[in-house]
Amino acid sequence: MPLTVALGGARYTPEARDRARFAGRHWVRLPGLFDESVLHRFNAAISRVQFAETAHTSLPASSRDLRVTGTAASELLVLLCNDPVVLHAIEDITGCEPLTRFNGSIYRMLPDSGHQQAWHDDLIDGRRVTLSVNLGPARYEGGVLEIRERATGRRTARVPNPSRGDGVLFKLDAALEHRVTPVTSGMKTAFAGWFRQGLPLRDELRATV
Repeated sequence: MPLTVALGGARYTPEARDRARFAGRHWVRLPGLFDESVLHRFNAAISRVQFAETAHTSLPASSRDLRVTGTAASELLVLLCNDPVVLHAIEDITGCEPLTRFNGSIYRMLPDSGHQQAWHDDLIDGRRVTLSVNLGPARYEGGVLEIRERATGRRTARVPNPSRGDGVLFKLDAALEHRVTPVTSGMKTAFAGWFRQGLPLRDELRATV
């Protein structure tokens, strides 16, 4: 029986069509994953923190954006995604299991700033599935997820995510690569991370007490 996920104030129940879409095209949209009241609180918290220019050394040299980590807003989102009910629901949608933890952060992309994520596969640290949720209070252009076949370079998906609170879930696979294109206007603010294998977060936190 599918699990209903209460995530960020919203309730989402995976459906058979979600599983079919993910199996067929390696991604699926999760509408309204975070509700507006929670988004409002997150954006109020984000407005008080400093984003730092970040070059991603594990990705191609042209990959950079603005990041904020270690804040109450980002840590709460990470905790929500580590709920066992959420992990099982993502397994249900994607068929990728076992998924034992989630790691993520909040990032921002601005136009004319060299912000983009070049083609890569993210296949490190047991990562299996990526989640990206649009947190921004205003619309933006660009900043689009694209997916392609590694062997042929054929693009199989172009996935804009302009609606605030919507999530996009996509598969990580050695046969696939993905990127995020530059933002051309406005400002993109998103929460993104990976459902993966490894020591569950709750066990890691217990070990540090």
